[in-house]
Amino acid sequence: MPSTYFDSDVSGSGSATLGGSAVIFVSADLITVPPLARGLVDADEWLRAGWWALGDSFNIGLGTFDYWSDKHYFDFEHNVWSPQPSQDPGNSLNFTATATLIRWQIASGGLAHLHVLGF
Repeated sequence: MPSTYFDSDVSGSGSATLGGSAVIFVSADLITVPPLARGLVDADEWLRAGWWALGDSFNIGLGTFDYWSDKHYFDFEHNVWSPQPSQDPGNSLNFTATATLIRWQIASGGLAHLHVLGF
């Protein structure tokens, strides 16, 4: 049964430890659009509002470091992300991303809500 790994309003720059490691989706909602963000064609489409990224902490022999995946931008007021399925030789699909950390940067004056669900 899915569990909530992270569920919080966020602003500025920050990071948090997730409550698990098998992420199935992230919803990212802009509560307050930052003043420096620019609206695009659609009323709910934004540029320069902020971003978030998933990550993990591990040691490959050089010490323990936090490693981050690609940034996901707040392109819309309500965003959803889920991992792309990968296929193994046994032909089973894996719809999770391994992550134990989340990081964000919201432009000054903005407020967002991040919700991470996993197994």
